[in-house]
Amino acid sequence: GVKAAPLHTVLATGSQDALLAPFAVIIGPELVPTCANLVILDSVYSRGSGGRALTLLWTIDAAIDAETHRENTTETLRMTDVINTQLQETQIVFVRPGFAYNEIDLDIDRSLTTNFVYLIRLTVTNFLGLSDSVLHVLKVQNDPVPVVMPVVDRMSFQAHAESWFRFA
Repeated sequence: GVKAAPLHTVLATGSQDALLAPFAVIIGPELVPTCANLVILDSVYSRGSGGRALTLLWTIDAAIDAETHRENTTETLRMTDVINTQLQETQIVFVRPGFAYNEIDLDIDRSLTTNFVYLIRLTVTNFLGLSDSVLHVLKVQNDPVPVVMPVVDRMSFQAHAESWFRFA
């Protein structure tokens, strides 16, 4: 008889140890305008869990004023509180002032400050206690975002009668 292949096949290359070596990954923008409603940093591509959930720790190393090039400890502490309110989930979310993404935004100001550079760290730890961390640089600038509107000639949407086909 014919044997069918399993629906899900895993091909492991290298040693088993490589599957258990944590590797932290942050996906998200590096440059955002002040007017962005939502900024999401995601850890979904972090790996090395050995098939179990990774323990995530989001922290902020510093909030640096882009004009003075110095850390602003007040902003660093504020952003530490913002990150800590998000329960160390796979994503952390920031919003612009006055925008509510969910009920957290009714109580906490998760906005990013214009002309600041945030150094955001993700540390992942697997069930063996092995860890890895990565630093993400997020700059917030006051430059306007261009409004892009596609302009298409209406004639390009009209099909010529001879190009239509009839099916009997």
